[in-house]
Amino acid sequence: MNDDIKKRIESIVSNFLDLLKLNLCGFFIDWNQFDFSSSNKPKIVLIFDLDFINRSTKKLAYILPTISKVEKEISKVLGFKFDVGYLIRDCKSLEEQIVNESKELEEVAVPGIYHAYPLQGFFSAVFRTLQEKGINLREVFDTYFGKHLDLDTSKVSNKNFEDYLEYLLGDNSRKPIKMRNYTEYATITEFAFFIAEEFFKLKTAGLGLHYFVIDEKSNRLKTFYFFDSLMTIFVGAIEIDVKNSNKKIFQVISSAAEKKLIGLGYGTKMYLSVLENCNYLLSDEFMYPASLKVWTKSLPNYSNVWWIDENKKYKKIKPNQPLELDYDNVSQFIASTKYKKVNI
Repeated sequence: MNDDIKKRIESIVSNFLDLLKLNLCGFFIDWNQFDFSSSNKPKIVLIFDLDFINRSTKKLAYILPTISKVEKEISKVLGFKFDVGYLIRDCKSLEEQIVNESKELEEVAVPGIYHAYPLQGFFSAVFRTLQEKGINLREVFDTYFGKHLDLDTSKVSNKNFEDYLEYLLGDNSRKPIKMRNYTEYATITEFAFFIAEEFFKLKTAGLGLHYFVIDEKSNRLKTFYFFDSLMTIFVGAIEIDVKNSNKKIFQVISSAAEKKLIGLGYGTKMYLSVLENCNYLLSDEFMYPASLKVWTKSLPNYSNVWWIDENKKYKKIKPNQPLELDYDNVSQFIASTKYKKVNI
């Protein structure tokens, strides 16, 4: 797509957003990998005013419907599908120019998008943990929706309550009827934050994130669940295998941010939080473009990162320099915020 067409589209989007009279600092369009002949779509990133969001009592109740509306209406205007994401910035001091990265490294990644549902995995893990502790899930439900949201939970039958739990676990066929106030995404993700804050010891990552860990001691697995404390939402999860407990060597088994939050920088923060808990972190050996981008583009700016060739030799990735990877010889990545050399 040539620059003239892009400028015309950007002008149309700008005029459209002006008509909506949204509380925005601005927007930009990420044309990354966009191709009319493929399923790759450009992304409009809306920049919300931090001060306005802080004053809003239900942050996501404003942001997510806005995103949904823009995504739906702008696609009608332009005639093709756009994804819509968001950032939150201080409009008064917003002077930096947003620079988009030109492409993702598909050469060594598995083509496509990793379809994961970390929020469903979160509810599955915490429901099991709470029940093991003897905590009544109905009482948790009544406390949040009744006392915090002022909904009349007495009208929710036991059958609808059981269906609601199954719906949170991913069974869309069990979506309870007449419970719209309970099943909106914004409500569900804030319910997840309430559970984490109320029943688990949230740790601060110092990066605007909080997290807790569920430790499956029987098979060495740990799962880190992440939350944005400002937005009071669930962000995503990283599951790791403790390869060596003495040397604190972890390996990523799976990682995923919530779909609505992909591309907003949460992935890097999640990985850095895990790195605080270990000496070395090995990547998954099966990588998609989004996770590859974190390891090769983002993490090297905050951590020491090496790529590992088939002969188990480590080659450091230098930040802000052209990336030189032997694409046919990359087996894995390893990172450390504590050590400048690999000694495992």
